[in-house]
Amino acid sequence: MKKLKIAIWVVLLGFVVIVVFQNQDFFLGKQSLRINLLVTDYRTPEIYNLVLSFVCFIGGLLLGSYIILLDRLKFNKKIKVLKAKNDSRLAEITALQEELDSLRGDTEEPDSKTVVIKTESQEPVNVQNQQQ
Repeated sequence: MKKLKIAIWVVLLGFVVIVVFQNQDFFLGKQSLRINLLVTDYRTPEIYNLVLSFVCFIGGLLLGSYIILLDRLKFNKKIKVLKAKNDSRLAEITALQEELDSLRGDTEEPDSKTVVIKTESQEPVNVQNQQQ
């Protein structure tokens, strides 16, 4: 899996290099950004298109990382809540199982008045005789 990730990154990096190399005229050209705010007109110095593209790429990466981080934090909180519910339900199941075992324990011990019929002979046998 690690080799596959490295191969994918190499292919992506190669693709980016090919796109930049084949479009050198565009990426090495200079552009100036202008913002008109009615009160003032601001103009940046000329910047290479490659730098603008890189800044936009990094901005998108940071924005995407921020969104993913928020989702992870939300899911981690949800997982903690669900684990707490699961632990409480398991504790409840254990308590109910112990209560059931204690109730069954009282009825499982046959007393001297219980008559057990063996399926082979179909004759009643006292419990005292069976325990010996």
